[in-house]
Amino acid sequence: MMHQAQLKRIRRKLKLAAIADKKQKFFAADSHGYGVNPTISIKKIKRFEEEYGVELPLCYAEFLLKVGNGGAGPFYGLYALEEGVGDLCALTETALSRPCLLAPKMSDEDWQTLTADLYADDDVSDEDYDIECAKVFGGLLPIGMQGCSYITALVLNGEYCGRVVNVDVDGNKPVFAFEANFLDWYERWLDEVIAGEVNGWFGYRMGGAEEHLLDKYAYAHEDEVKLDCLEGLLYKKALKPQSMVQVENWLAQEAVSAQHKEVLLQILCKANYEQAKPYLLQWAEQDLTQVCHIVYVYAREHCVDWADWVLQSQDVIQETDDFHARLYVLQAAKADYSDWLVAFATHENVEIRRDAVFYLGMLHHVADYQAVLVQGLQDEDEIVVLYSLSSLGKVKDKDLLPLYQQLLVRFPKGEGEMNQHIRNILKRILVGYKLSVKKLMKMEWEAAAASE
Repeated sequence: MMHQAQLKRIRRKLKLAAIADKKQKFFAADSHGYGVNPTISIKKIKRFEEEYGVELPLCYAEFLLKVGNGGAGPFYGLYALEEGVGDLCALTETALSRPCLLAPKMSDEDWQTLTADLYADDDVSDEDYDIECAKVFGGLLPIGMQGCSYITALVLNGEYCGRVVNVDVDGNKPVFAFEANFLDWYERWLDEVIAGEVNGWFGYRMGGAEEHLLDKYAYAHEDEVKLDCLEGLLYKKALKPQSMVQVENWLAQEAVSAQHKEVLLQILCKANYEQAKPYLLQWAEQDLTQVCHIVYVYAREHCVDWADWVLQSQDVIQETDDFHARLYVLQAAKADYSDWLVAFATHENVEIRRDAVFYLGMLHHVADYQAVLVQGLQDEDEIVVLYSLSSLGKVKDKDLLPLYQQLLVRFPKGEGEMNQHIRNILKRILVGYKLSVKKLMKMEWEAAAASE
């Protein structure tokens, strides 16, 4: 056995993982309980290999022989050998033996080119779809389900044979785990369970001890490798004080790129907000949106420190992301942001306009913003109209009835889902006025006003 010592460690660490997570708090741990299935024989492995025309990577075959045939593992655990062969492609008799065309860090352009015929046409026949699946996901053995459309797979051939790759059957670009082979990947998972550090997306970021990641960052020459190290540090449960000193030293260096500093700032803010605050203040001068993101995600209880800054900012907001980042900070700070929202209710960006009107309707005293919401009823965008109407339903004012009549004309019956949705809301609103759609449409406002 080439990996005898590692297999022995893994068997021991499975017991330690079960103890460390005895309440099975990590995602889907209760689906396997840190137990593995009985091992299988070399005869069954050979039979599988002959049936599909493949040779299992040695690291995986030894796991099946000496640890277990599936069971405990990341997410919902590991499949037994033949359990998930059809998860990626229906043509299992040929797909597994095809060459694997995936590679770590493949570009978005390469992935789009590879999958152009798989995802481009909704009218593709089942036969052609299966053929394309076999090409795109060829040479991959599904070894576990992550949830939704995500699958853990093992590369069976080529340069990356034995590597683990995270695959989304809905079309997102695959992400290779960083470990050199299946056993290293599996042992890393056990180490993180034992240390209490498993996050919801195990295998998507670089692992290892913080000292290892810090050293690798310091000495790596490739920018992408450096960023991978920082992402790995960011998802550590906690960092040692000496590690934080090093992080702050890098953050203070002018030679460090802005992209790296952004992640370093996230690491520092997550670990110690007060230590990060001077750098956040400095960063906010050039990118308040990013600071809002960082504070909201990693130090939400301190959003109150940034509410006035957001409300008083003179930045011109054009993008939806800028608007949302600041909105979430104001909400977390429990600030009065009604006037701030009003300014965006007529914004040229329709996504911002929609959200501003929606959140205005969520505030208390909707009547205070009635004029803005009335303006929304006349918006060219149907969703703005919908949100404005829903909000005005909380206000009882007969002066709104002519506007409601106009909406019934603008959104006639039987012309689409949105029309019907708006008309249904109007019907509910009119109940409060003891009116029906028919009665409202017969009303003439001068006469109606005189009768009142």
